[in-house]
Amino acid sequence: MLSIDRFEGGYALCVDEQGHVVEIETALIEDGADEGDYIFENDGRYYVDRDKTKAERDEILALQDELFQ
Repeated sequence: MLSIDRFEGGYALCVDEQGHVVEIETALIEDGADEGDYIFENDGRYYVDRDKTKAERDEILALQDELFQ
């Protein structure tokens, strides 16, 4: 599983579970993918894992709420 950190040129710079940066051509990634999305590879293409992305965003929002209360 990879997390999209940012887009530069024709590449998405992603971070793997060990913290390594992986460059992936944006042409190989599902349209509409955005920074912070979690993606997975299937048959040479990358797709957004919407459930994982939502769970991680919800966790971050909960931590922010806890921190700023």
